[in-house]
Amino acid sequence: KQNTVWSTNVSVQSNNSIALLSDNGDFILKDSVSGWVFWESFNYPCDTFLSGMKIGLNTKTGEKLFLSSWQTEDDPLPGKFSTGLVALKPPQAFEWNSSKPYWRGGPWDG
Repeated sequence: KQNTVWSTNVSVQSNNSIALLSDNGDFILKDSVSGWVFWESFNYPCDTFLSGMKIGLNTKTGEKLFLSSWQTEDDPLPGKFSTGLVALKPPQAFEWNSSKPYWRGGPWDG
């Protein structure tokens, strides 16, 4: 019996897909012939921020990249606190408690 234990949010058909774990910890799914990257874990930060990861807002797709707390000390489900950037002029760093702003770091130039 085959069971899916994990899935990305990407639906791409490829006969040449490969998965690799880079030296910096980025898990990447890509086409081995074209090199096109379908999905990579560094684009979906959660509770751990590694060197090379990004947070922010993709202005082309509207996708928000943010960090989230754990539900509890023993439960890695997303908790009520999150940190990310808001596309204001200039962009600003925020922390939210659920959906309510909890802290604002001011202008972001990174």
